[in-house]
Amino acid sequence: MDREAILFDSLAHLSDAVKGFSVEVIVINDSKTSNLVLNTEYDFVRVVNNPGKGVASARNFGASIAKSELLWFVDDDMWIGESLFKRALELHQKFPDSVFNFNWIYPGYLSKKIALIPFGRFLEDINFTTMKGWCRGNFWDDNELFKTDWLAGATLLISKTTYAKVNGYDSSFPLAGFEDYDFSVRVKKAGITSYIEPNYMAYHNEVNKTSLRGFLTRVRNNAITRKHGVSIGYKDQELKISLLKRTIYQIIGVLETPLLFICDNWPNLRALDFLYFRICHILIGYNGFKGYSTGK
Repeated sequence: MDREAILFDSLAHLSDAVKGFSVEVIVINDSKTSNLVLNTEYDFVRVVNNPGKGVASARNFGASIAKSELLWFVDDDMWIGESLFKRALELHQKFPDSVFNFNWIYPGYLSKKIALIPFGRFLEDINFTTMKGWCRGNFWDDNELFKTDWLAGATLLISKTTYAKVNGYDSSFPLAGFEDYDFSVRVKKAGITSYIEPNYMAYHNEVNKTSLRGFLTRVRNNAITRKHGVSIGYKDQELKISLLKRTIYQIIGVLETPLLFICDNWPNLRALDFLYFRICHILIGYNGFKGYSTGK
């Protein structure tokens, strides 16, 4: 984890959302380097260590020790409000055997902050600041609850019985990325209906992921887990790279350090954003190739 301040913000919002309800909140500390100590105001939260075993393992571990039949996996940078919490309970009561994701956007303060920097404007340009943007290529309905074949663990509501039916997440995934794809496929194969609720919003406080270098780490990790997915049977997800493209990526690899230096010192001029965005796309393509090539 290693990001306690972000977690404390999320717990503060959650604490307000669940007032008057009896809930069990478990925080899985995935850090290899730090122990998490919570303030006394969060006495309803239990912290359990699961150092460095990956997000899939953390979710499975949390599910295994949870006492409730209803599980809600929430990333440590998600803000949950009262209306969303009540909607989650309502949906579970109505469709107890189904799985749910909830819409999210960046909180207002973060949207304003990233609009002031070139990489923040790049994130907005590729629509990476909303769940709808993350779902590009998949069906989306802005107006009402809709069925989906695509699930993400960031706001995943599921019964413990249903979770056990699909054997949870595959804990062989060492990093965050392709484990959601694998989980979604197995949920669909099991004949379980999945939904996205677009009208009730969580807020994704990714304040520590608004730099190009941090984003490239995410891209590499996603590619590493995709390669692992291919190795366990998802051959349709194999990344096929032509000899020409491989040669181009090798050249970009030599230029990566100076390109990153240029981006780190890029003038904050909107008129130059188009060129900055182009360099970002080049570096993202290369880092996807690098992650997939080194993944096992």
